[in-house]
Amino acid sequence: MSDRPLRYEALGAFLRAQSSDVFVLSLDDIAKLVDGLPKGAQTHQFWVNAIDHHTSRRGQWLNNGYHAFYDGRTTRHSGYVASQRIRKRIEEGFGWMKTIAGLRKTKYRGLERVRRAFTLAAAAYNLIRLPKLMAPA
Repeated sequence: MSDRPLRYEALGAFLRAQSSDVFVLSLDDIAKLVDGLPKGAQTHQFWVNAIDHHTSRRGQWLNNGYHAFYDGRTTRHSGYVASQRIRKRIEEGFGWMKTIAGLRKTKYRGLERVRRAFTLAAAAYNLIRLPKLMAPA
């Protein structure tokens, strides 16, 4: 990267100077701090996208102290931690089916044929997991 200051450095300095963990800034306030925002900044997707070309901007925000959070109403329950652990296990199976079993874009037409392909892929995934599940703990 270049030695020139990052565009969001002023916003980062503002965030670090705040004594409160939570505060509200309007988009106009943010635009003044960062010398204007792109047109897309008025949309929700602009701020939450972490996969495509917005990654570097999101990283700058996170590195400067801006974090999305879940409030205590969600995270205070013991079930929340358990659901996050279970969600990972469930999502691994779907990820395997999409990448390895070729279900990202099905080659079958009709609900019944797609259902059969999914069932076969799920059975294959379970067969792959079986030795790990049967191993002594």
